[in-house]
Amino acid sequence: MYLGNEPVNIHQLGAKVHAQLKKAARRRVPPLRRKVPFGIFASVVDTLRQSGISNISIVTEPITDRARTQ
Repeated sequence: MYLGNEPVNIHQLGAKVHAQLKKAARRRVPPLRRKVPFGIFASVVDTLRQSGISNISIVTEPITDRARTQ
């Protein structure tokens, strides 16, 4: 997955997000980007919460007609 444009391992995610929060003037970090099944998404949210990060926003994209039929 990516934190902004930087690749990040899920095991380093909490520390990387905390570091970005310390630098960010508006207390926001770059978005995580990756197309994933729900189970992996849940793992990412769980990792962030275990790191003490509880304010998590989600941005989604609509499913295309092609993706629905696959």
